[in-house]
Amino acid sequence: MKITRRQLRRILKEEKKKLLNEGFRMVDLASEAAQALEAGNADRLMGLQHELQGALMPEDDLRAWEMLFDAMIDAAYAVQERDDLSEY
Repeated sequence: MKITRRQLRRILKEEKKKLLNEGFRMVDLASEAAQALEAGNADRLMGLQHELQGALMPEDDLRAWEMLFDAMIDAAYAVQERDDLSEY
């Protein structure tokens, strides 16, 4: 099956739009993660980390984001533990 230049341009334009939208989603994901960390909500952070698995990005970037979320989850558990101890 042959693809015309017009069809190829349309396909490339659609793919570019998808990639650009994905970048904006990462900003939203990072903002939600910061709010969850502030609240000490490790469960929400794990959910956000799971959403990250579907992101379209280079493997190195994905690993960096996963490491960031791992650190944030550990910090959220520390916040929860500190808050639990301060209640007593």
